[in-house]
Amino acid sequence: WGALSLNTVLNEGSIYAAMWFLMPNLAALGAPALLVGTEEENGTLAWLRTLPIKWSAIADAKFLVAVTAVAVSWIVATACYLVIVQ
Repeated sequence: WGALSLNTVLNEGSIYAAMWFLMPNLAALGAPALLVGTEEENGTLAWLRTLPIKWSAIADAKFLVAVTAVAVSWIVATACYLVIVQ
């Protein structure tokens, strides 16, 4: 297996190559909207602010969840690309 780089993905021209690049980016764009936007709409963000927890701890936890979601989506996309294409 050769090295998997962005140039390789863009030169492949397949839907699987596009999935490898787009899936993590969609997760990175969607995670903040889901983690903060949904809570603000439901009113749970205001409830979280009343808890005896530092606001920075809540923000750190949400950041960790977003980074984990992006990392997992990138791992899944890479595994799918390697299994299906090669």
